[in-house]
Amino acid sequence: MNASLLIDLNNIVDQLNIVYHDRTLSTTHAWWLIEAATKTSRTYLMGHNQKTLSDEEKRWIDEAVEKITCHHKPIQYIIGSVPFLHVTISVEPPILIPRPETEAWVADLIEFLKKSSISPQTILDLCTGSGCIALALAHAFPRSTVDAVDIDNHACTLTQKNILNNRITNVRCLQGDLFSPLDCAAPYNLIVANPPYIPSPLYHQLDASVRLWEAYHALIGEVDGLSIIRRIITQAPHYLQPGGLLCIEIDATQGKIVYDLFEQAHFSDVTIVYDDHQRTRMVFGTYQGN
Repeated sequence: MNASLLIDLNNIVDQLNIVYHDRTLSTTHAWWLIEAATKTSRTYLMGHNQKTLSDEEKRWIDEAVEKITCHHKPIQYIIGSVPFLHVTISVEPPILIPRPETEAWVADLIEFLKKSSISPQTILDLCTGSGCIALALAHAFPRSTVDAVDIDNHACTLTQKNILNNRITNVRCLQGDLFSPLDCAAPYNLIVANPPYIPSPLYHQLDASVRLWEAYHALIGEVDGLSIIRRIITQAPHYLQPGGLLCIEIDATQGKIVYDLFEQAHFSDVTIVYDDHQRTRMVFGTYQGN
């Protein structure tokens, strides 16, 4: 990497670090901006000394840095897409940006299903947002059929865009409130959901990049954060085949109560999944049928 590009990189890192207070994260995001501006990979840039930023590329990066530092705009919205396992997800405000923690448990779920020789034939993804979970599962299990549901019209439009962009043919997107657009006579053997689960009193504690840009209704699950989760767990048995699996992403504070809700709804083998920081992240259980 030539000295000029290194100077530009360090300058971007310094500016981003004022907001992030994390030089490793600032360096990662600086590279994202350089890659987006130059339409060139970091690997190529580091291995080719002749590459320097053009005036136009520098202008684009300067404007992006200003949006991040002055307007708290998430870098994912600026770049316009994020990788999610083996698919690329376009993101648009105010649709929820896919989180690494979500990507991690979805990866673990896919690995678990494949090691167990379980190949789900019918999958339902509730509160699909950008469609990231639905598309990742559809890619991993190409012989399955995946229904992605969201109440928000913009979310459904974005999911449909991601379906087309990734050329995945085994996903359909339906607009509606949770199970409302579905036929309960066509049960699923896997239901997943990343619902709104943040308690409303905590909303003002969220980072400005979240509060100012991502949809309130995609984040907040009323006062205790559990309103949508309760509805999903209560209604899911009507849409699951016996032996079917229900997986729900949750807040770090909700593990015990969601575990109990699963058991009250007659799920067995209920398991709390922790993230890399040892925080509760997801709960899943098996529906045994009536």
